[in-house]
Amino acid sequence: MEYISIDGLKCNCCGICVETCGAHIFALGDLGVQTRREETCIACGQCVAVCPLDAIRHKGLNIQDFLPVREDLKVSPEQIYHFLRARRSVRTFEPREVPREMMERPVDIGRYAPTGTNIQDVEFIVIQHPTQIAKLSRMAGIFYGRYLRKLEKSKEPVPYHTARRMDAFRLYYQHALEGKERIFRRGAGGDPGSRTGGKHRGAG
Repeated sequence: MEYISIDGLKCNCCGICVETCGAHIFALGDLGVQTRREETCIACGQCVAVCPLDAIRHKGLNIQDFLPVREDLKVSPEQIYHFLRARRSVRTFEPREVPREMMERPVDIGRYAPTGTNIQDVEFIVIQHPTQIAKLSRMAGIFYGRYLRKLEKSKEPVPYHTARRMDAFRLYYQHALEGKERIFRRGAGGDPGSRTGGKHRGAG
């Protein structure tokens, strides 16, 4: 089955696709650019993205999803460095519902995160109802309790990165039994010591 097609009227045989394809599907010969072993294609989309004349089509990819690179939106290495280093994690949250329109765009952008063979087999489930959040929090707390008992009964040494979290697992479990919300750190209805906002000096 042919997945990849090359428009001979557009292609100028520049060879960029040949150099870019990690699966070595493209080859440049006397008859121009040809494809081979298409069954090894991982649908990464690089060939479609780099073709300067838009001569390549892939049945598994929609050309409309490939946004052009805008020079005015490019960021410098310094900006990327600052963005990543200046990031802060929020540990407690205000007990109010986030408008749906504010969540839709980041969730949509998340769909474009890289996946193996570009299969895009990721689902996002957004839960906003307080009752459902409380139920999920309790389920997580009970899970931590069971996990903790399993670790405590194990005859094998507990890995360091897990052992240092066991006190937190115990606290999550205890709060779940007491009907307190600690997993999602919502300001109202959570544990008495929970806070909303706050400053964080480091990223975590």
